Amino acid sequence: MALELAVSPDGHFYLETVACEFDLPDAAVARRIRKSFAAGGAAGLLDLGAIELASSLPPSLAYGRGLAHLFMARLCAIPDLESQWARAELPAPRDDLARLAAAAPPLTGAEYLDLERLEVLWADLRTVAREKIAAAGGSPHTWLKEAHPSWNLVGRVCFHLAENRNDERDEDGRQPPAGKPRSGSSRSCGHSSSIDSKSLCHPLPLPICNGTLRNRSIPGK
Repeated sequence: MALELAVSPDGHFYLETVACEFDLPDAAVARRIRKSFAAGGAAGLLDLGAIELASSLPPSLAYGRGLAHLFMARLCAIPDLESQWARAELPAPRDDLARLAAAAPPLTGAEYLDLERLEVLWADLRTVAREKIAAAGGSPHTWLKEAHPSWNLVGRVCFHLAENRNDERDEDGRQPPAGKPRSGSSRSCGHSSSIDSKSLCHPLPLPICNGTLRNRSIPGK
C-alpha cells in the first residue's frame, strides 16, 4: 500500500491509501505523516517540508514536501527571524505558486489545485508555523532544531548568504549586473532526494518529484 496526498473539492489537502506493490513511505515515516495530517492539511504539509527532508516519498507527497519547502525557504530567509517571526508578513510568491500548481503530479483532486488555492494554503502554512514556533517557546531556532538536525545550520547559512549579497553592493548600494562574478559567493544548490543545509535556503527546482516511485500501478489514476 502507498500513502498519497489528495485534494478535496473545496481545496483541502488530505491523505489517502492506495493499492501498490510497494509500501511507501516506510512504516515509521507513514506514522509520522499520518499524525501530522491529523492536525489538518496545512499542518501535515508543513511537517513534510520541515521534518521529512530525506524521507523516500511517493510523487504526491514529494510534491507536498516541495510546496512546504518553498514556504520554509522563504520563512528562514526573513532577517532576524528569532524576533520577527510573529510580525513578518511573508507574502505569497505568486509566480512560484503558479508554477507549482501547473506541475502537480497525478493525484486525487489535482483538478482543484490552482493559484488561488495555493495562496490560501500559503496563508494557512504561515498560521501553522506561527503556532508551532509559539509552542516551542517563541523560538524559531528551537522549533527548527526539533524538526530536523539539518535546520541547525540553516539560519547561519541563510544569514551568510544575505551578508554576501549585501557585501557585493557597489558604492551606490546597487547589486552587480547579472553575469558579473560575485566575490565570496560559492553557493551550489543541488537537486537530490535529500536536502542539504544550503538548499534549505532556496526553493527546489520544478517540477518537484523527489523520491519518485517507479513502475507504480494505481487503479483509477
